[in-house]
Amino acid sequence: MKKLLFSTAFFGLLAIVSCNKDQDQPGDDGGSKDDDKKTFTDTRDNQTYEYVEIGTQTWMAENLNYDVDNDATKDSSSCYDDDMDNCDEHGKLYTHEAAKIACPSGWHLPTDEEWKTLEKNQGMSETDANGTSYRGEIVGKLIEGGSSGLDLTYSGYYSNNNLDYSSNGYGGLYWTATYSSGDTDAFFRAASSGEADGFERNSWSVENKLSVRCIMD
Repeated sequence: MKKLLFSTAFFGLLAIVSCNKDQDQPGDDGGSKDDDKKTFTDTRDNQTYEYVEIGTQTWMAENLNYDVDNDATKDSSSCYDDDMDNCDEHGKLYTHEAAKIACPSGWHLPTDEEWKTLEKNQGMSETDANGTSYRGEIVGKLIEGGSSGLDLTYSGYYSNNNLDYSSNGYGGLYWTATYSSGDTDAFFRAASSGEADGFERNSWSVENKLSVRCIMD
Protein backbone atom coordinates (compact mmCIF):
# COMPACT_ATOMS: atom_id res chain seq x y z
CA MET A 1 0.00 0.00 0.00
CA LYS A 2 1.16 3.52 -0.81
CA LYS A 3 2.80 5.65 1.84
CA LEU A 4 1.62 9.26 2.11
CA LEU A 5 3.45 11.22 -0.58
CA PHE A 6 3.41 14.90 -1.39
CA SER A 7 5.27 17.01 -3.95
CA THR A 8 8.96 17.76 -3.30
CA ALA A 9 8.19 21.30 -2.21
CA PHE A 10 5.40 20.07 -0.02
CA PHE A 11 7.70 17.64 1.81
CA GLY A 12 9.83 20.57 2.93
CA LEU A 13 6.89 22.12 4.74
CA LEU A 14 5.81 18.78 6.10
CA ALA A 15 -15.38 27.89 12.00
CA ILE A 16 -17.00 31.56 13.45
CA VAL A 17 -20.50 32.36 14.45
CA SER A 18 -22.19 30.77 17.48
CA CYS A 19 -25.03 28.43 16.67
CA ASN A 20 -28.27 29.26 18.45
CA LYS A 21 -30.15 26.03 19.06
CA ASP A 22 -33.43 27.94 19.15
CA GLN A 23 -33.02 29.09 15.56
CA ASP A 24 -33.82 27.04 12.50
CA GLN A 25 -30.77 25.30 11.03
CA PRO A 26 -30.17 25.68 7.27
CA GLY A 27 -31.71 22.62 5.69
CA ASP A 28 -32.17 20.97 9.11
CA ASP A 29 -34.41 17.95 8.79
CA GLY A 30 -34.43 17.28 12.52
CA GLY A 31 -32.74 13.93 12.07
CA SER A 32 -30.07 12.47 14.32
CA LYS A 33 -27.68 9.55 13.80
CA ASP A 34 -26.34 9.57 17.37
CA ASP A 35 -26.64 11.58 20.58
CA ASP A 36 -24.17 14.29 19.52
CA LYS A 37 -24.94 14.73 15.83
CA LYS A 38 -27.84 15.92 13.76
CA THR A 39 -28.40 15.76 10.02
CA PHE A 40 -29.40 18.21 7.33
CA THR A 41 -30.20 17.80 3.65
CA ASP A 42 -28.44 19.83 0.97
CA THR A 43 -31.41 20.88 -1.15
CA ARG A 44 -29.21 21.32 -4.23
CA ASP A 45 -28.84 17.56 -4.70
CA ASN A 46 -30.76 16.07 -1.74
CA GLN A 47 -27.67 14.58 -0.10
CA THR A 48 -27.82 14.30 3.69
CA TYR A 49 -24.90 15.15 5.98
CA GLU A 50 -24.21 14.83 9.67
CA TYR A 51 -23.12 17.91 11.57
CA VAL A 52 -21.75 18.43 15.08
CA GLU A 53 -21.38 21.35 17.50
CA ILE A 54 -17.82 21.84 18.75
CA GLY A 55 -17.51 24.71 21.21
CA THR A 56 -19.04 27.79 19.57
CA GLN A 57 -18.84 26.30 16.08
CA THR A 58 -20.99 23.93 14.04
CA TRP A 59 -19.12 21.72 11.57
CA MET A 60 -20.14 19.15 9.00
CA ALA A 61 -19.10 15.76 10.34
CA GLU A 62 -18.75 14.33 6.83
CA ASN A 63 -16.80 15.39 3.74
CA LEU A 64 -18.71 17.41 1.17
CA ASN A 65 -19.82 15.49 -1.92
CA TYR A 66 -21.36 18.21 -4.09
CA ASP A 67 -20.48 18.40 -7.79
CA VAL A 68 -19.56 21.99 -8.66
CA ASP A 69 -18.23 21.28 -12.17
CA ASN A 70 -19.57 23.81 -14.65
CA ASP A 71 -18.22 25.95 -17.47
CA ALA A 72 -16.39 28.21 -14.99
CA THR A 73 -14.94 25.43 -12.85
CA LYS A 74 -14.49 22.58 -15.31
CA ASP A 75 -12.84 19.48 -13.80
CA SER A 76 -12.51 21.29 -10.46
CA SER A 77 -14.02 18.49 -8.39
CA SER A 78 -13.59 14.75 -8.77
CA CYS A 79 -13.72 11.42 -7.01
CA TYR A 80 -10.51 9.77 -5.84
CA ASP A 81 -9.19 7.64 -8.73
CA ASP A 82 -12.27 8.87 -10.66
CA ASP A 83 -14.22 6.14 -8.87
CA MET A 84 -17.76 7.10 -7.77
CA ASP A 85 -17.57 4.63 -4.89
CA ASN A 86 -14.84 6.77 -3.35
CA CYS A 87 -17.10 9.83 -3.53
CA ASP A 88 -19.82 7.90 -1.76
CA GLU A 89 -17.42 6.97 1.03
CA HIS A 90 -15.14 10.03 1.30
CA GLY A 91 -16.79 12.88 -0.62
CA LYS A 92 -15.28 14.77 -3.54
CA LEU A 93 -11.85 16.39 -3.90
CA TYR A 94 -11.85 20.08 -4.90
CA THR A 95 -9.51 22.70 -6.28
CA HIS A 96 -9.38 25.73 -4.00
CA GLU A 97 -11.51 27.78 -6.40
CA ALA A 98 -14.21 25.12 -6.34
CA ALA A 99 -13.91 24.62 -2.58
CA LYS A 100 -14.72 28.29 -1.97
CA ILE A 101 -18.11 27.99 -3.69
CA ALA A 102 -18.99 24.37 -2.95
CA CYS A 103 -20.66 24.65 0.49
CA PRO A 104 -24.46 24.90 0.62
CA SER A 105 -26.36 28.02 1.65
CA GLY A 106 -25.88 28.74 5.35
CA TRP A 107 -22.42 27.14 5.36
CA HIS A 108 -18.96 28.16 4.11
CA LEU A 109 -15.40 26.91 3.67
CA PRO A 110 -13.68 27.50 7.04
CA THR A 111 -10.90 30.04 7.27
CA ASP A 112 -7.48 29.32 8.73
CA GLU A 113 -8.57 31.14 11.89
CA GLU A 114 -11.73 29.06 12.19
CA TRP A 115 -9.63 25.89 12.04
CA LYS A 116 -7.40 27.37 14.79
CA THR A 117 -10.47 27.98 16.95
CA LEU A 118 -11.40 24.32 16.57
CA GLU A 119 -7.86 23.20 17.36
CA LYS A 120 -7.61 25.32 20.51
CA ASN A 121 -11.01 24.05 21.64
CA GLN A 122 -9.55 20.55 21.45
CA GLY A 123 -6.53 21.47 23.58
CA MET A 124 -3.93 22.84 21.16
CA SER A 125 -1.86 25.73 22.51
CA GLU A 126 -1.91 29.17 20.88
CA THR A 127 1.75 28.75 19.92
CA ASP A 128 1.16 25.42 18.25
CA ALA A 129 -1.99 26.67 16.52
CA ASN A 130 0.01 29.48 14.90
CA GLY A 131 2.78 27.10 13.83
CA THR A 132 3.17 24.99 10.72
CA SER A 133 3.88 21.35 9.93
CA TYR A 134 2.54 18.71 12.36
CA ARG A 135 1.72 20.35 15.68
CA GLY A 136 -0.24 19.72 18.84
CA GLU A 137 -1.34 16.30 20.04
CA ILE A 138 -5.01 16.40 19.09
CA VAL A 139 -5.33 14.50 15.83
CA GLY A 140 -6.79 11.47 17.61
CA LYS A 141 -9.70 13.64 18.70
CA LEU A 142 -10.36 14.84 15.14
CA ILE A 143 -10.17 11.69 13.02
CA GLU A 144 -12.97 9.20 12.55
CA GLY A 145 -14.03 7.80 15.92
CA GLY A 146 -12.39 10.65 17.86
CA SER A 147 -14.02 12.41 20.78
CA SER A 148 -14.69 15.70 18.92
CA GLY A 149 -17.22 14.11 16.57
CA LEU A 150 -15.58 15.80 13.55
CA ASP A 151 -14.62 12.40 12.10
CA LEU A 152 -12.00 13.48 9.56
CA THR A 153 -11.16 10.67 7.12
CA TYR A 154 -8.03 9.63 5.23
CA SER A 155 -9.60 10.56 1.93
CA GLY A 156 -6.42 11.25 -0.07
CA TYR A 157 -5.79 14.08 -2.53
CA TYR A 158 -5.07 14.89 -6.17
CA SER A 159 -1.73 16.48 -7.12
CA ASN A 160 -2.00 18.79 -10.11
CA ASN A 161 1.79 18.66 -10.44
CA ASN A 162 1.95 14.86 -10.66
CA LEU A 163 -1.47 14.49 -12.29
CA ASP A 164 -2.17 11.66 -9.91
CA TYR A 165 -4.26 10.69 -6.89
CA SER A 166 -2.48 9.66 -3.71
CA SER A 167 -2.81 8.64 -0.07
CA ASN A 168 -6.38 7.39 0.18
CA GLY A 169 -6.45 5.46 3.45
CA TYR A 170 -3.28 7.19 4.71
CA GLY A 171 -3.88 10.95 4.67
CA GLY A 172 -6.75 13.40 4.68
CA LEU A 173 -6.12 16.98 3.45
CA TYR A 174 -8.69 19.75 3.96
CA TRP A 175 -8.76 23.22 2.41
CA THR A 176 -9.12 26.44 4.36
CA ALA A 177 -10.48 29.58 2.69
CA THR A 178 -7.28 31.50 3.52
CA TYR A 179 -4.54 32.20 0.97
CA SER A 180 -0.93 31.94 2.17
CA SER A 181 0.90 33.43 -0.83
CA GLY A 182 -0.92 35.75 -3.20
CA ASP A 183 -3.61 33.72 -4.89
CA THR A 184 -1.40 30.75 -5.81
CA ASP A 185 -1.26 28.86 -2.49
CA ALA A 186 -3.72 28.37 0.34
CA PHE A 187 -3.57 26.92 3.84
CA PHE A 188 -4.83 23.42 4.49
CA ARG A 189 -5.09 20.97 7.37
CA ALA A 190 -3.95 17.36 7.19
CA ALA A 191 -4.22 14.23 9.29
CA SER A 192 -1.83 11.40 8.46
CA SER A 193 -1.81 7.83 9.70
CA GLY A 194 1.98 8.18 9.87
CA GLU A 195 1.74 11.04 12.38
CA ALA A 196 -0.07 9.62 15.39
CA ASP A 197 -0.53 12.90 17.30
CA GLY A 198 0.23 15.92 15.12
CA PHE A 199 -2.32 17.81 13.01
CA GLU A 200 -0.69 19.53 10.04
CA ARG A 201 -1.05 23.17 9.04
CA ASN A 202 0.67 24.09 5.79
CA SER A 203 -0.01 25.59 2.36
CA TRP A 204 -0.14 24.14 -1.13
CA SER A 205 -0.99 25.12 -4.69
CA VAL A 206 -4.65 26.03 -5.19
CA GLU A 207 -4.66 23.80 -8.29
CA ASN A 208 -4.45 20.62 -6.21
CA LYS A 209 -7.64 18.89 -5.13
CA LEU A 210 -8.34 18.35 -1.44
CA SER A 211 -11.34 17.46 0.70
CA VAL A 212 -13.81 20.01 2.08
CA ARG A 213 -15.52 20.35 5.42
CA CYS A 214 -18.04 23.16 5.70
CA ILE A 215 -18.74 25.25 8.80
CA MET A 216 -22.04 26.94 9.59
CA ASP A 217 -22.28 30.71 8.93
